[in-house]
Amino acid sequence: MLVGIKNKFNDTNIEKYKATFMLKKQYTTCLNKLYNLVKLTKFIETLLHIKIIR
Repeated sequence: MLVGIKNKFNDTNIEKYKATFMLKKQYTTCLNKLYNLVKLTKFIETLLHIKIIR
């Protein structure tokens, strides 16, 4: 009886941990994509400025 309860408890903890890990992973990928987008935009802006100046 006790072993069953203990295993159930551990399983739920593992599931919770997996869920948070996946969320964090998605969050960081999202941030990276945003960061890259910003860098790309800045790069394009710079290119446009150079072309306008020339």
